[in-house]
Amino acid sequence: MCSNVQVDSLSTNFSEGAVRPESVHILLRSLDDISVLKAPTWWTSEHALESFSLVGLLVVGSFVWIVVLRHRVALQTQALRGSEERLRHLSEHDALTGLPNRILLNDRCQTSLKRAVRFQTCLGLLMVDADEFKIVNDALGHQAGDRLLCQLAERLCKCVRETDTVARIGGDEFIVLLPDLRIPAEAESIAAKIVAAVAQPYTFDHTQAVITVSVGVVTFPEVGSDLETLMHCADEAMYAAKEKGKNSFQVYPPKSAPSGGGGNSLAHSRHTPLATGGA
Repeated sequence: MCSNVQVDSLSTNFSEGAVRPESVHILLRSLDDISVLKAPTWWTSEHALESFSLVGLLVVGSFVWIVVLRHRVALQTQALRGSEERLRHLSEHDALTGLPNRILLNDRCQTSLKRAVRFQTCLGLLMVDADEFKIVNDALGHQAGDRLLCQLAERLCKCVRETDTVARIGGDEFIVLLPDLRIPAEAESIAAKIVAAVAQPYTFDHTQAVITVSVGVVTFPEVGSDLETLMHCADEAMYAAKEKGKNSFQVYPPKSAPSGGGGNSLAHSRHTPLATGGA
């Protein structure tokens, strides 16, 4: 813009060292001397589209990242739950046979006892111990002995109902829990079935082996009112079966047994002969 500038000396105080704005007059020759300059705004349609596109990309990226994170969290949670389930299974089951161990057995026994008291039903407990298993184990080797125990566990499970529990509590000792029995005699029937089934020959690696078991039978409420008493009586009955010749089951008497035999006397004894060769 071309223009002339006039300074009014009357309204300007030179002692101030500066020129006042009101003392300055701009003299224009014509309207052409004025041109208005506008600074262009940044917010144009092109820039707006770029901004919205950037925001959209950020939103989509954040959404994808959230989905990925949720998927990873779900996988890690599933892995943790699987690890917890495996640890829980290992803590409650025998590593060799996969049967419940003493911890899980105690829990199920306590639950079954409470159920038997509430509904006034009968409960059976069988103590199963392999006869002369150490001799067989030393003769065949420990690996064959382990396989023999696994086959023995499978036969025990086939002799009972799905609601029953077969547990391994020691090297060659097993406990069979029989809840919801109608009559105590059912426990004896299952014990006889176990003795006969276990005595059948075992075949592995072109080798045959025969092993028998001694079974102690105790029922609730005929004997005891707690798990410790039932286990103790079943253990005594099992050792009595071994003393009677093994390959048999022995029933612990009810509390009403005659006093002449003592509190730990045994009322019933059953022997099952060995199949295919005997022991």
